[in-house]
Amino acid sequence: MEQLTLSQVGNLELEKPRPPENSQHQVTVWSIKKRRKAFIILGILGLIVLVVAVAVPLLLVLRSDRNQDQFPSSKPVPTATPILPTVTLTTTRTRLMDLPYTTINATLHPSMTSLVPMVTSVAVNPHWSEWSPWSNCSVSCGNGTQSRSRNCSHVKCKGDSVESRVCVSAACK
Repeated sequence: MEQLTLSQVGNLELEKPRPPENSQHQVTVWSIKKRRKAFIILGILGLIVLVVAVAVPLLLVLRSDRNQDQFPSSKPVPTATPILPTVTLTTTRTRLMDLPYTTINATLHPSMTSLVPMVTSVAVNPHWSEWSPWSNCSVSCGNGTQSRSRNCSHVKCKGDSVESRVCVSAACK
């Protein structure tokens, strides 16, 4: 072991430890710091974009001239203001194949027609069709029955759909 004098010790420089040439440790630490900074910046930018995206449309709606003309902010909304569009109904009574028939036509406001599917005319008067011809007598001799039927144009027709009667055929031998 070599001994140094006090003057020699003052002239010595301390060597700083150097990391190995291909040190992964410093690269990893540097990448983590950069990632944190990038995430913070992106988070702040995302928050700013979100605030602007919500605030701008809200301000446009609140400051819209059209809304101020219809409902000035100093006055309450009138209670008689219609919320839904007006529907116009017209009824027409006609005869279809000599049977009574009522048609109801409905007209919506043009802006609502694509949103509301609807039937524009409906038969509302239930009615019977004509009776079918009488069937053959149920027996070839003596007393039997005949029947005939009809159909209803709607679910709730008054009366019966089948009618029967007694028929008399030739006398039995």
